[in-house]
Amino acid sequence: MATLELELLGREATYDGRSLNLHPREFALLWRLSETPDEPVSREALIRDVWRQDVAPESNSIAVHISRLRAKLATAGLAGLVEMGGSSGYRLRCSILNAPSATWQRPRPRHAIQ
Repeated sequence: MATLELELLGREATYDGRSLNLHPREFALLWRLSETPDEPVSREALIRDVWRQDVAPESNSIAVHISRLRAKLATAGLAGLVEMGGSSGYRLRCSILNAPSATWQRPRPRHAIQ
């Protein structure tokens, strides 16, 4: 059974024991989305929680980081895990992981998705 693990202290994400080699912001985005699985997280919340800013930048920084995160997840076999979650946000789509050989777990301080 393959497991997606997010280890906060080391800011390391692994899938089936292999590192996803995420950029720190990509990891932070995945961690934040995993806090509320299957629920949309607004751009404003991502800016506040990941970028630690109160005002959204006038750039496409979120879209760029989400695109890179999606590409790395797809390469690992997790295409579709992060999707648009409403008109201006994103969500972690756990149904991708709820196949017969996968379950969702969130131990602390590590998130694990099996």
